[in-house]
Amino acid sequence: MIIYLVIFLAVLVLWVISVYNFFVSSRTRIKASIQEIGNQLKRQADLIPNLEESVKGYLGHEKGIFEELTNARKAISQASKSGDVGKMADAGKMLSEVLPKIQVVVESNPELKGA
Repeated sequence: MIIYLVIFLAVLVLWVISVYNFFVSSRTRIKASIQEIGNQLKRQADLIPNLEESVKGYLGHEKGIFEELTNARKAISQASKSGDVGKMADAGKMLSEVLPKIQVVVESNPELKGA
């Protein structure tokens, strides 16, 4: 009877250890994923100035788009620094709302050339 109890306790301890290790590794992967999202948003924000410079001369009348781009860049920068997933999602949404507007302007101005 005592042998069964010892075996049961040993199996229980091994199970608890494996569950604990699973949760620790999951938490580490989640943190790494959040950091990767922040890195991707920052990379996108770093590419926006190049885009702005390429089309600035052609879009003098489109000041609203530049203001939205600037606000999106600020939001991405703040979100990646804070590490808040909600802020990162909002910043990504802001950027995804602005980029189609730029695409429409570029498509309506085929004379735009890459810088």
